[in-house]
Amino acid sequence: MVVSRNSSSRTDPNERFARTYMVNKQKLFYDGACPLCNAEVNQLKKCADKNLQFIDVHGIQTAGADIEPLLRVLHYENADGNVLTGLDANVAAWQHTRWGVFWRWLRWPVIRTIADLIYLTWADIRFKRLYPDGVNNRPDNRL
Repeated sequence: MVVSRNSSSRTDPNERFARTYMVNKQKLFYDGACPLCNAEVNQLKKCADKNLQFIDVHGIQTAGADIEPLLRVLHYENADGNVLTGLDANVAAWQHTRWGVFWRWLRWPVIRTIADLIYLTWADIRFKRLYPDGVNNRPDNRL
């Protein structure tokens, strides 16, 4: 049920749909300053369904300390507000494409442990390379 701000006016059906659509959209938070992240997101954008929203973390207005976890690894928020991180987020995002089935094996029990270790090692190296002095001391002051 949608409650309008003014009880005498009716809620526009298009406005109600837009609000519901945005609330129910899954979100992928990624580091827009990372060339590899951008390359993968560009591929996802080409083949993902309309239920996945892409959010460059650098466009979020927040303190550096709050944004650092988002820059370290991918974050995926589903429609219920549950958040997946790292490789779980990556696999979840690819489920919005016809290629999603090919990513699921990365979550099989034995492979999951190895794949997560590789992903987290790569993510740590990537973060240290892009942000050697931390997110608050970036020379381009993008944050």
